[in-house]
Amino acid sequence: MIRADAIDHLVRAADSGAASGGIQIDFGALGSVFVVALVASVVLVVLFSIGVRLLSIANSAPAAGSTGTGTATADAAPPVAGAERALLPRLGAVLCFALCAAGVLFGVWLIVPFFH
Repeated sequence: MIRADAIDHLVRAADSGAASGGIQIDFGALGSVFVVALVASVVLVVLFSIGVRLLSIANSAPAAGSTGTGTATADAAPPVAGAERALLPRLGAVLCFALCAAGVLFGVWLIVPFFH
């Protein structure tokens, strides 16, 4: 239960704040925080989407020994193994996910004062 003296203290604090001009908002700082948050969220979403797309490409690589076309020809070049073909997209996906995790951890570091 809230004590009456605590409520009186809050009312006096609110009254003194209103008498001294009220709350002052720095709209320039508010705007810059909004823009930075918007840009950071768009960058993280784009990085995560690219990572998902690259992982999808890596997982849909043809199996070793197949050309991926469904037809076999005698003069065709030897096929690239599926694992070798999927390596570059998989590394790109891991890099994108790592950058996403780093961005989220940096945001948490900025918000939580214990880490400063």
